[in-house]
Amino acid sequence: MYPDGGGLYLCVGSESARSWIFRFSRDGRTRYMGLGSLAAVSLAEARQKAAEARRVLAGGQDPIAVRDAQDAAARALEATAMTFRQCAEAYIAAHKDGWRSTKHAAQWFTTLETYAFPTFGDLPVAAVDVGLVLKVLEPIWQAKTETASRLRGRIEVVLSWAKTRGYRSGENPAAWRGHLQNLLPPRRKVRPDRHLPALPYPEIGNLMAELGAEQGVAARALELKAMSGIRMNDFVFPGRGAGRPLGGRALIDVLARMGRRDITVHGFRASFRSWAAEQTRYPREICEQALGHVVGSSVERAYQRSDVIDHRRKLMDEWAKYCATLAPRGEVVPIRRPSAAPE
Repeated sequence: MYPDGGGLYLCVGSESARSWIFRFSRDGRTRYMGLGSLAAVSLAEARQKAAEARRVLAGGQDPIAVRDAQDAAARALEATAMTFRQCAEAYIAAHKDGWRSTKHAAQWFTTLETYAFPTFGDLPVAAVDVGLVLKVLEPIWQAKTETASRLRGRIEVVLSWAKTRGYRSGENPAAWRGHLQNLLPPRRKVRPDRHLPALPYPEIGNLMAELGAEQGVAARALELKAMSGIRMNDFVFPGRGAGRPLGGRALIDVLARMGRRDITVHGFRASFRSWAAEQTRYPREICEQALGHVVGSSVERAYQRSDVIDHRRKLMDEWAKYCATLAPRGEVVPIRRPSAAPE
């Protein structure tokens, strides 16, 4: 053994067996603590380890026992640690049955898989910090603001779940209030909400007449009823490929062919809602439920459990008749006498 001083020795057994040893006395016994092989630990590193062992010894503890305890704790932590990806998968599995659709669960995972997992998906969830969250959000915060906002919220939820389960501690680095709001501009200032273009409801009859002249499944999808008599397979509106439904952009393409790029398919919901408000006396709650909107507080919904389907059917029958009525072009459309409120 070759001494370096302060209890540090280089132990040479053979050319291939040379290692650092820290020699100390405790409770009247001489003990030897291995610090690593010469091939793996340099002289400077060995001196640093010996200095740390002397500090532990001076504090009244056994350096070997302290090191063994630290190693055991590290192994236990490694055994119970979960990556961010594993936490996300566990969260989705635990909550997907309560979500509105399997599509929503798929969107949740896809968003994280596309943006978050490549950066810190395989890191321990405890290691995810503000820097990593910003590394994911900043590149898309301006160009894909809505996606970035949803992504931030989903990362926050996964990290909160991990904290509750004991896999991490401290503040949530993806939280917005009092945290990321100090580092990123508000979503609404980056990209203000814009209403989708909608057709004024007095023009709906004329548009439906033009639509009747259009060929194809997509045109019938905008009209709804004609396909029931010529059903071709399990899909009400089949796509071009065998066994495939109509594509997501098909309805938009119909409007484009008609030269109506100034309106959107989703905007027809606004056309209906404006007509219902101005031309009927149906209660607001029925009009909102016809659009699939949640109406009232959770307490109110707990007591009002009816789907008011009969009133909604009458409302939609009136809308169908209105859509089939042509309005003279270039003339003022008279306001119809409001229909009687449902009993």
